[in-house]
Amino acid sequence: MIYEIVTQFPDPELFLQGDTYTSLYQPTHRYFPLNKQDPIVFKNLLKELEASLETVEEQELKDKLMAPFYALQEDIDFWNHTLDGIAMLASRDRCIIYPLHVQPDPLAVVAHSFHIKPLLAAFQSVEKFQLLVLSRESFSMYEGNQNEMTQLDLEEGAPRTMQDALGDQLTDGHLSYGFHGGAGNTPMYHGVGGTQSEMDKDTEKYFRAVDAYVIEHFSNHAHLPLVLVSLPEHQSLFYQVSKNPWLMEESIQASAHELDSSDVKKKAHLLIKHLQRKKIDALKESYQSANARQLATTDLVLAVKTATEGRVSTLLLQRKYVQGGTIDRETGKITQGDITKPYYDDVLDDLAQLVLSMGGEVMMLEAEDMPGDTGLAVIFRY
Repeated sequence: MIYEIVTQFPDPELFLQGDTYTSLYQPTHRYFPLNKQDPIVFKNLLKELEASLETVEEQELKDKLMAPFYALQEDIDFWNHTLDGIAMLASRDRCIIYPLHVQPDPLAVVAHSFHIKPLLAAFQSVEKFQLLVLSRESFSMYEGNQNEMTQLDLEEGAPRTMQDALGDQLTDGHLSYGFHGGAGNTPMYHGVGGTQSEMDKDTEKYFRAVDAYVIEHFSNHAHLPLVLVSLPEHQSLFYQVSKNPWLMEESIQASAHELDSSDVKKKAHLLIKHLQRKKIDALKESYQSANARQLATTDLVLAVKTATEGRVSTLLLQRKYVQGGTIDRETGKITQGDITKPYYDDVLDDLAQLVLSMGGEVMMLEAEDMPGDTGLAVIFRY
């Protein structure tokens, strides 16, 4: 196969510059009969790429760039199993395809670098996180985003249940347990004795054991936000004992025994939307604070100048705002041009790549969240 399906973002390939690069974005459909139109849209976008490449004199290069697109056009299995969109990026040496959970606007670009703004927007909307689904007697771990959720395996010796964690330390007569619905299901526990204070002590010990295990085996490796899913009374205690720096203040209040995967995804989707709103509001406040100290701008020329100097900490870009042209990353020179013409991309896309290559952050915002009307806003490091 002459193209790769990738999911990790960003890929180092995205920041190459200087040669000829093709970028294609297309909305797709998951189900019949709507997905029948997707190959037709793709074919029309290929015509745009072919027209842009007519000015390229090197025939071998043109053939290499277009070969994976022609191959994908004939891949019936691919078109029968798409998500909501694709991003297809090809150079003379490699072609990568991102399946997207959002629908991008159709776009075909030939330029001296890849066009990545739609990818930034797409992956910004599906940030990964982990879920700790916790009850007084057991726990489980999930990882994913609001679109996909996968239960994670627990290693041998994990404190899967209170009995596993405490063993001989478990208060006498505290719990008995049995499996409901057949072997292999989650054990259900029933109190048969012991005072409430003894049970609370056992619960606290168990939560500490779970917290330590999650930190060591998950959070310290994944470095992902951890969302707690449990009953309110259990959340209060777990937050008191937890030492996990990745544990988020926001949580999902639900019974671990009654929660199924669809519930997890639905509640996670709402939570992520809330968290993204908080992040956007915080960015807007940061911009206003920096602007008051003359450490921010909405001017393109100044933004490019500071980006080439590595002084940009955060770049805010307006979704679907396009300014045709290119940026010379070495000099910062801006050349205006028509994005539909070969070797002209989007100046704001070039700026995004420049900021990312210098270790800055790029966020895509809706027009109503932007500080100005120039399509960009920059916060300086100093």
